[in-house]
Order: sequence, then structure tokens, then C-alpha cells
Amino acid sequence: MNTVFKVFLSMSFSGGLLILVLLLGKRVWAGKLSRQWQYYIWLAVILRLLLPFGPETSLLGRTYQMAGQAAVQATPPPQLSPVIPEAGPVPAAGLEQVQGNAGRPADDLTEARPLPGIIAPLIEHIWLLWLAVALGLLIRKVSIYQGFMRYLRASAVPVSDTGLLDQLSRLAAQAGVKEPVELWVDSLVSSPLLTGFFRPCIVLPRVDIPDKELRFILLHELTHYKRRDMFYKWLVQITVCLHWFDPLVYRMAREIDKACEFSCDEAVLAKIGSSSAQDYGQTLLNAMAAVGRYKGELGAVPLSENKQLLKERLGAIMDFQKKPGATRLLTGALTLCVVLGAVFVGIYPTAAALDRMIDRPPAVGCKEPVPVKADAWGGDALSQAERDKGFDELEEQQEKEWAEAQAAQYRAAGIVMDSKRYFYQGQRVGIFLDIRANGSFYTLDIDPEGTVDIRVLRDADNKITGVTYLTETEAAALLEDLRGDTDEEDWEADGSISIPIDLKRIPAGELVPLGEHTLSDGDQIWYDLTAETGEGMKVFFAKDGQKDPVYWSVHNSRQQGEPLRCAAEFTVGPPAGPGTYELFLQAPEGALGNVRGSISIVPAAKAP
Repeated sequence: MNTVFKVFLSMSFSGGLLILVLLLGKRVWAGKLSRQWQYYIWLAVILRLLLPFGPETSLLGRTYQMAGQAAVQATPPPQLSPVIPEAGPVPAAGLEQVQGNAGRPADDLTEARPLPGIIAPLIEHIWLLWLAVALGLLIRKVSIYQGFMRYLRASAVPVSDTGLLDQLSRLAAQAGVKEPVELWVDSLVSSPLLTGFFRPCIVLPRVDIPDKELRFILLHELTHYKRRDMFYKWLVQITVCLHWFDPLVYRMAREIDKACEFSCDEAVLAKIGSSSAQDYGQTLLNAMAAVGRYKGELGAVPLSENKQLLKERLGAIMDFQKKPGATRLLTGALTLCVVLGAVFVGIYPTAAALDRMIDRPPAVGCKEPVPVKADAWGGDALSQAERDKGFDELEEQQEKEWAEAQAAQYRAAGIVMDSKRYFYQGQRVGIFLDIRANGSFYTLDIDPEGTVDIRVLRDADNKITGVTYLTETEAAALLEDLRGDTDEEDWEADGSISIPIDLKRIPAGELVPLGEHTLSDGDQIWYDLTAETGEGMKVFFAKDGQKDPVYWSVHNSRQQGEPLRCAAEFTVGPPAGPGTYELFLQAPEGALGNVRGSISIVPAAKAP
């Protein structure tokens, strides 16, 4: 099953728990707490349903870990492959069982067991069904809204009575609405309503409304706009579309619709005073007498549209009274509890999601599988390679980030690298030497056209502390080390070059420059290198700092059961001609470890 869908299901489950808590708590605080608090507290649930974030340590995280451990304990251990006599043939079914079970932990066996028929692909792609239904519902709701607005624009007429418009302007200022609000009349609407996200418009079923009732109606709709209830309403609808499979979300949407009207009534009564509660209730009753057939639904916030809800609203209006100051402390404490509850419940842990994506056991609460030696047919080799694939990708990414950080450290020390050429304080570097704290070579580059020789200084923590110039004696000693055991007199007389290689590690994809060398027709080139770890090694010459094309190139990959070795022999000649070439060693297939050997160049006159 898609990991993203697992996370989404956990969001629906954790949000459902909060919905149940608020529904049960409603019986406790009904009539005791502010209606506005009962309206806005649902935002904590909506955020839990929409935001895929949560702490790693949470209720769902602990549940996931305990379920994983229980599954591992309940699954019988894999059977060890029997000892098969050399002379006896192996049945095909038995071979498949050994290859499928070897080296695989119990939870992997449980997850990897194939499902019959068409069930497996359906479960794997069930997220497509979820997404298709969610998009379909959202498109339908948007279409309903657009259709309602089209009908409204076609039949509504703007109010031109200056007295009504002046009253609307005064009430808007009293409600704290600074934006201009339009006033329209449409005999087809079943109740006064507010529509428009950014251009608010109040639509009345008729204009011959008594002044007192009109004042209550306008205040009610202006309060809806002031609180941005249209945005809240659509946020709920988006949540319903995404969690269309969860019946508790539909119940939440109905509760929010009710709480919206109750809290708006409370806000209006707080402005007009409790002495006007009876007149305000009568206004709601008169609004239900309209005969229009347009109901606001998703397109608007109506004054009154449900008889059962109206009965409850009238009861709340008649019982209205301002809450004491102590209630604020209680609502604050409850708000904190609900928010912390949403965080504590959490979602499907992201660490576990990553573990499943790279096909390895969870990092917390599970033991690493014990390696099992592959059988004679390599039955475990493929599965092990698949399990290590995720680790290799992470390692390559870390190596890349490390290389970028290393280049930044060079720049901070005044060293600039341009096309594998190093420059220090504006001068081209001839010998560039960077030695690790443990004494192994990290970078060595020789440029015959360089004018200065430098060495990078590092502390015990391998951090660059400065740069120093190499003396002529130090440079000569370094070149002598590169020539191997041949003394200087034999070197000059024979003309042969032997480059010893002893590198602890070469990061994946990195090129190690081994200096420039002048080659002539008939010269012999010998490669003989080995690596303890790594899957491939490449050695080649390039011209003028270009890596393509390459000359006298060899790229060897590790063979099954054999060490990685790069051995080859070349003779300089057509199509490549004499000239100066740069020598490189590369790790093209993952990092290389403990690379040893030598590269030799023998002049044509001395070649065997």
C-alpha cells in the first residue's frame, strides 16, 4: 500500500479520535461554555485531518511499534534450508522456498507473502481510488457553488433604496466590517443569506422587512462575513472530500454547521443585548416563512434553513446570558488539552514510512536481521542487494554533500579549484597535497604548469587549519615517493615511471587526478590495481582537462566471488597520438575502499 496513503489513513484515524472526544464532551459543556469556543475548537480537528505532521513519539507511533513487534513474535521463524547431498537433485519447489526465505527477517516474510488473484494490485493502487473519489467530490461541490451563483446573478436585483443602503453602512461599521457590502433582493431565495468571499453581498427575499427585523438580519450576515465563515465552511468541505470514507468526518461537518449558527447568534445578541433576544428569535421565525426555492447550501451562509435547528437556536437565544470570567480560564484550559491531544495522538510515524520506502525494518524497537550466508545458487544475493539499495543511495547523497562542504572549506582557506586546476592566492598550483589526520592521502594533484607547491594543514579532527608552501626538498621527496623504490639515477636513466596507489577510500563518482604525463608512440602503459570494497573501478587518460573522450581507458566491474581488479596493458599509438595527457582514477559504481597497486609507463625504447 502506498506509504503516503498510510500516512493519510493515520490522519483520518487520529482525527476521528478527536471527533469522538469532542462529541462526548459536548454533553458535558453544552450550555456552560461559549458557543464561539464550541465553534472554533473544531479547527484543531481539521488541522489534524489536513496536516501530515506530527512528533515521532506519539500514540500512533507507539501503536505502530507494538504492532510490529507483535507481528514479529507471532510469525514463526523461517525454516533453515536442509543439507542437500551433492548427488541428489534439488526439487524446483524446494529451491524456491530456500531462495525466498534465506536471510529474510520474519516481518519481511509476512509483508512479502503474495496475495491471490487481483487483490494485490488493487491494494497497492488503492490510493488512486481514494484520490479519484476525492477529486470528483470536490469538483461536484465547486460545480454546485458555481451553479448557485449563476442562478443568483440571473435573478437578483441590486437594492437602490438609499435608506436601506445607509442602514447597511452604519451596521457594517458597528460590526467592524471595513469592506463595502452590496445589498441585493431576490424573491427566489428561501432565507436572507450572505455570499461572496472577497466581495460580500447580502441577498434578501424581499425589501418590505420591518426596520427592527432588517437590523437583526443585516447584523447576523455581517457577523458571518466579519468572522470569514465562508472560508471556514469551504475548509470543512475540502476536509470532507479528502476523508470521504470516514463517517465521523461527515458528523463533524454537521456539528460545525450547527455551531456556526449558534455562535453567530451569540455574537449578535452580545451586540444588541439580551433584552432583544425575543425579537431576534421572532426574526428567525419570520425568515422561515419565505417561499423561495433557492437554499444557500455551499454557495452562501443563510440566516435560517432548517426547522429542527431553528428550534434549538430559539432555545439557546432565550437562554442567552454572558458567561462569567471564570469560564474563560476553563475554555483556555480545554483548548490547550485539545491541541495537545491532537499532537499526542500523532500520525503514522515518518521514520517508519522511510523505513518501509527503503525496505528495511523500523529503526526503533526492532533488531537488525542476522545475516544469513547465501546458498550455492546465490538465493539471497538479489534480496540483499535490494535491501542495500536504499542505503547506497543515502550514502551517495551524503558523499555528495560532504564533497560540497569540502570545496567550501578549500575556498575558506584561499584555495580555488577550476576544472581540476588549483589556484592559491592567484597563483597556479603545481603540487597540491592534502593529507588526512591519519596519514592517508585524500587529494594529490600534479600540474607541470603550476608555479607554487602547497600542502593543506589539518588538525586531529580533520578540519583545515591553514595552508603551507612545500619546499623544494619536500617536493622532490614527494616525487621520489611516487616513483616507487627506483632510485633517482635509475629513474633518469631508464625514463620509466611507476605510480604507487594506496588510497583508503574514494567516494562514489569522484575522480582522483594522478598528474600529467607526456606519452610517445610505442610507450607501454600498465594498470594493476585492486580494491577491497566497491563494485567498479576505472582508469584512463584525458587531454587538456577534458574527460571526454578518454584514452587507454579500462573499466572493470567486480565478478561474483572474485576481488575487484583493474589490470590492463596498452601501447601508445593511433588513433591517439603523442602528447601530454592527464591520468585519472575513478569510482564509477559506488565508493571504493583500500585501493592498492601501481600504474607504470615504460618508454618505447625500454618496452619489452
